[in-house]
Amino acid sequence: MSWFENPGVETFNGLKMSDLSVDEAWLIVSSSSSVPLWLYSLSENCHHCPFQRYSNDPILPNASNGTSFKISSTYDSRYRLRTDGNASLVSDGGDDPGSICQVSLSPGEFGVYELLATPSQNKSRFNCSITTHVNPVNIYYPLFIFLASFLTLIVGILLVKTYKDSMRRLLCRINPWNADSPEVNSSSSPNTDEASLLPGPSSPSTSEPSQSPPSKKKGKKRPAKRKDDNIGESTTGTDSTSPVEPIPSCSSTPSSPRDQQEEEPVQNTSPRERLSCLDAFRGICIVIMIFVDDGGGLYYFFEHCTWDGLYVADLAFPWFLWVMGVCIPISIHAQKQRRMSHSTILSKICTRSLKLVLIGIFIINTTSKPNPAQLGSVRIPGVLQRLGVSYFAVSILVLYFYSEDVEGNNETETENQTPRPRRPSPPRHAKITPWIIILLCVVLHTCIIFFLPVPGCPTGYLGPGGLHLNNKYSPNCIGGATGYVDKLFFTKEHIYQWPTAKKVYNSGSFDPEGSLGLLTSFFQVWLGVQLGVTFLSFQEPSERLKRTLGWSLLCVTTGLILSGGLENTGWIPVNKNLWSLSFVLITSGFAYLLVAILYVLIDIKGYWTGFPFLEAGMNSILLYMGHEVFQNSLPWNFTFGRMSTHFRHLVENVWGTCLWVVISVYLYRKKMFLVL
Repeated sequence: MSWFENPGVETFNGLKMSDLSVDEAWLIVSSSSSVPLWLYSLSENCHHCPFQRYSNDPILPNASNGTSFKISSTYDSRYRLRTDGNASLVSDGGDDPGSICQVSLSPGEFGVYELLATPSQNKSRFNCSITTHVNPVNIYYPLFIFLASFLTLIVGILLVKTYKDSMRRLLCRINPWNADSPEVNSSSSPNTDEASLLPGPSSPSTSEPSQSPPSKKKGKKRPAKRKDDNIGESTTGTDSTSPVEPIPSCSSTPSSPRDQQEEEPVQNTSPRERLSCLDAFRGICIVIMIFVDDGGGLYYFFEHCTWDGLYVADLAFPWFLWVMGVCIPISIHAQKQRRMSHSTILSKICTRSLKLVLIGIFIINTTSKPNPAQLGSVRIPGVLQRLGVSYFAVSILVLYFYSEDVEGNNETETENQTPRPRRPSPPRHAKITPWIIILLCVVLHTCIIFFLPVPGCPTGYLGPGGLHLNNKYSPNCIGGATGYVDKLFFTKEHIYQWPTAKKVYNSGSFDPEGSLGLLTSFFQVWLGVQLGVTFLSFQEPSERLKRTLGWSLLCVTTGLILSGGLENTGWIPVNKNLWSLSFVLITSGFAYLLVAILYVLIDIKGYWTGFPFLEAGMNSILLYMGHEVFQNSLPWNFTFGRMSTHFRHLVENVWGTCLWVVISVYLYRKKMFLVL
C-alpha cells in the first residue's frame, strides 16, 4: 500500500490501472461453464433492493483472460452469476433458478480481483471463489496526513500567539508606562453578533460609571455614532467607560441611524460576557459545510447519506438551524435592553427573514440550475429559505411569549434613575403556549407522514421509492407524504431534481429542504432557543453545563428510542431528506454536547481561543454565499493532472476551504462583517 494511492503496478494481464478512477477496482470473471453467464450485482448501500444486471454483454465460457469489469469500491457488494440474462432486475429474496453462484466482496481502491466459477461435483451447481491479484491501496493515509498537518499548524499558531501574549505582559511589567497602551480584549473584540453577548454574571443592571484612569480626562463623552458604523458596530451616548454593544448579525439586523434616534438611550455600564463558544460552533458548521460541499476528498462518509443514516455532511445544516435558535432569545433580549418596541423588533425580524428567503432563491438557482433563466424550472425551497422561515416563526414565539423579569430588588425608581434592563426568565418560568405550538407542529408532521394517503404509494411509506423493496413502488413514491406534499405545493418542476437517492435507487425528484420539513425544523430551532435562554438565565458555568449536558442526553436518548438505534428499521429512521423527528433530536443532542465542550475549552478554561473557527463563525453568512457563488471558480476550484485519487481531490478541497477561512480571518482583523 502507498501513502499516495499508488497501486505499484501499471498493468495487470492487459488491464491498465490508469483507467481506474477514485474508488474503482478491476473484477475479472472467469468461468469453465459450457454456457454464457451474466453478472448481477447488489451494493450494500442499496437497502432491500434487487440484483441489477451489471452488463448486457455475456461472460463467454473458457475465455483466455476472463471478462473484466470496472466495479465500485465505495461499499461492499454481492455478485451473482446467472445463466439467464434477460431480466435486468432479479429479486434478492427467494429461489433464483437462473443463479449458479453468489459471492460477497469488500473491494478496495485500485485492487484487482478475480471471480472464478467452477462446476461442483454434481455438476448442477457451481463453486464461486474470489482471488485478489493486486492489493488495494489505503485511501485513508492522505486523510491522516492532512489531519496531522492541520493539528500541527493550529498548535503552532496557538503556541506563537501564547508566546507573544506572554512577552507583551512581561514587557508591561518591566515598563509600567506601557500599562495604558491599548490591548486586544477578547470580551470586547470586534463583532457584529450581539447574540453571543450576555450581561455580566454579577454586575447590577444600573450602577455608577467606573472611574476613568488618572491619565484620561473625566467626563469625556463618546460619540453616539462612530465612523466605522458601516461595518456593523455602534455605540450609545454613554460615558466613555461604557462598553460598546455590537450589533447582531446572527439573529437580528443592524440598527440604522433612524432606529438609533427612535430608541430611548439606556445607560448600561454592566460588563457584557461574550460567549466565544457560539462563534466557534458556527465556524465549525460553516467549515464543515464548505469542505463537504466541495467534495470532502470524495470520501463517502464526508458526503450525505443516500437515504437513512447520518454522515458528516448531514450535520452542518441542522446545526446551523440549532445555533440560530440559540441566538434568537439572546438577540431579542439585547434589543429589549435598548428599549426597542415590539413593533420595531418585529420589523427587523420580518426584514431579515425576507432577505434570507430572497437571497436563497437567487443563490440556489444561480449555482444549481443549468439554465436559471427558465422561470418554469426555478427551484423554490433551499437552505437559506428554510433558515429564513424558521427564524421568523420561532422569533415570533420568543418575542411575544417569553416574559421579561426585572432583576435586582423591587425598589421604586425615581425620575433620574435609569430603568433596569430586563432579561428573559428561565425556561421553567416561560409560558406554556410556545411549547404547545411547537409540539403541535411535531404532532402534525407525524400525522401527515404516517396517515396522509398518497396516490400509488402505501400510506406511511418513508422509503426512497424506485428500487427500494425490490422495485415494488414507483420512483415518485420517494419520501412518501413528504415528497407528495412538495409536489402539490411547489409542483415537480420547482423542487430539487437530483436527490441523493436518485443514483442508487433510481428515484424521482425530491427536495430535502421541502415544505413539510419546516415543521420539524421549527422544533430544531426551538431546541436551540432553550440553550440561549439557559445562558441568559443562569450565570454559573456549572449550572449552564449541567443543563446543556442534560438537554444533550435527553435529545440523543429520545432520538435513539424513536429510531430503534438502527439505520433504517426503526419506528422513525434518522433521515435528513425527510428531516425526521429522530434526525432532529440526535443532531440537536450532538450540538448541545459540542457546545458544552467548546464552552469549557474556550470560555471557562481558556485553553483555546477558538481560532480559526471563531473568525469563520463571525462571517458565516458571507462565507456561505461566497462559496455557493464561487465554488467552481479559481482560485477555489481547480484540477491538476488526472484527478483519480482521493489525495488529489483532498488537496483541492482543503485548499478551497482554507482559502475561505483565511478570508474570514482577514475580514475579522479588519473588523468587516456582513449582516442581514
